[in-house]
Amino acid sequence: MLDRLLRHHSPLIYWLLAGLSFAGYAILLSRMPLAPAARAGTVADINTFTPWPWGTLGYVLLLLALFTLYWLAYRWVAARPHPPTLPAILLPALAFSALLIPTYPFNATDIYRYVLWGRMLAFHGLNPYVVPLEDSPDRSAERFAGEWGSDTSPYGPAWQVPSAAVARVSGEDLLLNLLLFKLLAVACFMLSAIVLWLLWSRSRGDARVRASRTLLWAWNPALLLIFAADGHNDSLMILWWVLGLWIVQRDRPAVGLIVMGLAALTKASGLLPLPFVLAAVLRNLPDARHRLRLLAIVAAGLLAVALAAFLPFGSPVDLVLRLLREATGGGGYSPLAMLILAGEALGVTVPLQPVLVASGLGLMAVFLAVLWRTWRGGSSLAAAVDILAAYLALALQFRIWYAAWPFPWALLHPHLDSSAHAPLPGRLDFRLRASLWFLLTTQLSVVIYGRLRLALLGESMALAHVLGVLLTFGLPLLLAALGHPRGPTPAPPSLPPLNDPPL
Repeated sequence: MLDRLLRHHSPLIYWLLAGLSFAGYAILLSRMPLAPAARAGTVADINTFTPWPWGTLGYVLLLLALFTLYWLAYRWVAARPHPPTLPAILLPALAFSALLIPTYPFNATDIYRYVLWGRMLAFHGLNPYVVPLEDSPDRSAERFAGEWGSDTSPYGPAWQVPSAAVARVSGEDLLLNLLLFKLLAVACFMLSAIVLWLLWSRSRGDARVRASRTLLWAWNPALLLIFAADGHNDSLMILWWVLGLWIVQRDRPAVGLIVMGLAALTKASGLLPLPFVLAAVLRNLPDARHRLRLLAIVAAGLLAVALAAFLPFGSPVDLVLRLLREATGGGGYSPLAMLILAGEALGVTVPLQPVLVASGLGLMAVFLAVLWRTWRGGSSLAAAVDILAAYLALALQFRIWYAAWPFPWALLHPHLDSSAHAPLPGRLDFRLRASLWFLLTTQLSVVIYGRLRLALLGESMALAHVLGVLLTFGLPLLLAALGHPRGPTPAPPSLPPLNDPPL
């Protein structure tokens, strides 16, 4: 029945799936509106909107339904000989976003800190890398700072400057400020979809690959929740990544690498893929003289951009120290945090410093191994996925929106790699399958750490971490491995070439 539905060539199937998805996001908006909370000045989370047990169960089922509709839409597009155009893919995604922008950021309230740091710089002339939120003259800082009250900003100047601009436009209107940050995140998300489309237009894949993978990005429920509902600034970091890569692909490697460097000036984690793209560019140059010349241009360009970005803030040392404190201080929701909490629950003290040293050495070993593989001809896109995955697995702190980081790289690999074997349309390689499952399990994990922990786990954070880490990090790898195709690759389904109206 399902196969017959997916083989049907009528565009009505596509728009039906889009309409059902739209209805699902409308339910989220109706249950979790932003405006009342913003006007009342209250802070909530997913637990506020999903009372146990039926509210929690309903949320899980809705999330699974949205991912199912998303997957069916991907399967339909991948099997269609004349796939949808870019506007036909982006229009539903924009409609979904239009419902999620006025939805409360129920899985993360970081956007409130964006407001506070933007106001601090725009209205009070205070350096967010020096002055903690609790020392801000803003009267709402105490209410919205939360656990960040004693901390300075962890974001780079490429984010702080736009934050101040948003604050100046919205003034003291909290609701308008929140909506503008969400609009900025959605704009970056949609621009990334356009750049990804342009990247695939230069790949070896056919039109079905370009359309279906663009849909995998633009319709992804986890990304829509992260960027449109929660308004996370990771959307800007990812935009710099894919835009820089597109420029590199257009034979402007120095400019492209410098643009990619803006990702690191947005969030420090944006630096992680850069060495591998650089290594791939350098290995393709004819000799050492050309390599040294490109290295000098890129280094000088990155230094000039960094100095210009930090000019309004002074030295970057304060930001570096802030990031080091976060990396070596309190952690959460990560395999390392699970190890420490599980040890405490069993009466075993797991010393933090040796764990951090071991994880740092492990990450360095992965970095060097993947860099060597890239230099020897391996894919820089696969390398980006691997180093980001290694960082997420070995860092002390993990948050669910980090799951978005490997996804664009996994989407582009292997169709953008001339040396890699590209699967047929509708077939996904291991990295992409794992990335897709990872985006789903991270969204589901909030139920374990929230309502499930309070209702069924005796409020044990250690037990919640064991279950949450197994679900979030273990299950995607297992399901991706089980989904690996065995035997000869079947030909894609054949659809009638005539009477197949375009979208």
